[in-house]
Amino acid sequence: MKKYLLVFGFMGTFVAAQASEVRVEIKSLTNAARSTVLEACGTADDDQGSFPIAVTVTHDGSSYTTLTDPSGKWCVLVKRWTMSGKVGVSGTRLLQK
Repeated sequence: MKKYLLVFGFMGTFVAAQASEVRVEIKSLTNAARSTVLEACGTADDDQGSFPIAVTVTHDGSSYTTLTDPSGKWCVLVKRWTMSGKVGVSGTRLLQK
């Protein structure tokens, strides 16, 4: 039993050492005139400098995904179902360097 715990403990340490963080930031969030559409734009990067990064923007249960350009910039149009709510953003690395 001790051998199995030791192996799993080692594997957990290895995975944690390989993980890097993807940072996504919304730089602008603009209402389209007389519309229920928001334009969300921002930047994304990670510790490894990997591109493209998939960026997912969420609003009131809807999700919209786009890719960054080579410089890490992104924009996406979001259909607003209500005039309130929070906009969330997350990123996922697609390629490893």
